Amino acid sequence: MRTRKSQPAKTLILSTALVSATVLANPGPAQAAAYSPEAACTETVGYGGWTGLDSRPVKIGSSTWGRVYLLWNGSRGTNCVATIKTSFVGVATYTQATLKIQGVGSYSDPPSLTARKYQYYAAVVRSAAGKCVDFAGRIADTRVDYSLASGARGSYGNCG
Repeated sequence: MRTRKSQPAKTLILSTALVSATVLANPGPAQAAAYSPEAACTETVGYGGWTGLDSRPVKIGSSTWGRVYLLWNGSRGTNCVATIKTSFVGVATYTQATLKIQGVGSYSDPPSLTARKYQYYAAVVRSAAGKCVDFAGRIADTRVDYSLASGARGSYGNCG
């Protein structure tokens, strides 16, 4: 005869086994989702309302180390570029986001690639209302040989 106390124990054991199997089978997405581009932009300037416009992989050869995103905040007339790491997540490496505003200039976080290391992302926000923009991101492997992954659109767009 079963008692009521044994049922929760079995449920707990089964639940733990299912969760463990899921985590072991899919460890990457949890690590890669440390920050969304919207969260990175919001944390950088302290306000939300971001809309994604475009993105590119940050790659070296066939290996992808992250993704660089271009976002827009229409109520403030600002763009944000966020380079989100999917490799070396949580490890401080040189990571950079660059926003180029046509006819105005180029802005990067950090200003030079080797000025600062980041664990999760780099993000830069600037007013760009009425202007065309381009964007780029870079991630360096600072552990061994300073290999550099990069991603960019490479042309001005998203004008307005």
